[in-house]
Amino acid sequence: MKKYLILDEVFFLLTLAIIIFVPKGQVLEISYIPLIIAVSLVNAVYLLSVLIGSRKETFDIKTTSIIYAILFGLFSVWDLTTTVFNVVNPVLFPAPETVFYVYVDRYEFILTGVVQSLIKLLVGIALSLVFGTGIGLFIGWVPALRKVFFPICKVLSPIPPIVYTSYVVALMPNFQVAAIMVIFLGIFWPTILSTITSVSNIDRGIIITAKSMGIKDLTMMFKIILPFTLPATIENLTVTVSFSFMTLTSAEMLGSTAGLGFFVQKYAAFAMYDNVICGIITIGIVVVFLNMGIELLKKNVIKWA
Repeated sequence: MKKYLILDEVFFLLTLAIIIFVPKGQVLEISYIPLIIAVSLVNAVYLLSVLIGSRKETFDIKTTSIIYAILFGLFSVWDLTTTVFNVVNPVLFPAPETVFYVYVDRYEFILTGVVQSLIKLLVGIALSLVFGTGIGLFIGWVPALRKVFFPICKVLSPIPPIVYTSYVVALMPNFQVAAIMVIFLGIFWPTILSTITSVSNIDRGIIITAKSMGIKDLTMMFKIILPFTLPATIENLTVTVSFSFMTLTSAEMLGSTAGLGFFVQKYAAFAMYDNVICGIITIGIVVVFLNMGIELLKKNVIKWA
């Protein structure tokens, strides 16, 4: 483990040296401190992941170190090609110092965008989970309903929510409701399909035993069947939430006045690509944290899985 730690710290220090000490062919009028902070945060996340992961037998230090070494390498190449060698168009490929300075210059706008997007996302997720799980339990429990609605859900589930976006935006009274509806549609159908499948796959011996103990259908639904279906529902969220967030940002680029998608679209229209790249990086960071939150949910809430 030590050799991988040393290797990554060498890459980290080399990246800092390139940022600070290598003479710049392109004169930059902004501070490179935000870029140094960004690279240092990446290194801090790496060290923290190694510290936490070293306690687990399944942790792969080699793969983790390679990933972060590549990140440091990308920072170095990005800085060298844009500020030292000047081999790319500075408008289309702004220097990393310029991109990360946007976090200082427009931090309120970015923070507002993150909050606005997350509010719409979380409301859409909550509604889709409540309705998708509740309806899925009922359909899965009643064989006649399952035969009718399962094929319908199977057809509707794979349809990407981006397909609905333009129509939903035109149909809803305002963009906030439209964005929530897009998220709802993106998660509702996979959730209801997963729930129906889980209910139909439950061991019939469990049901028979529960009935022999005099447990009523409603109690069985919420005390036995619901806990059985939750792990699959939460597992599917890892994919559906990330995809739905990407759909949300795409929808925000169509007609929103707030959110990360609006942030990217606003500055893309003025060819301010340092702001655009900053917005793209922020979207990636938010997706990473969303996936981390889902993993924590699985580990700490669904303990029986």
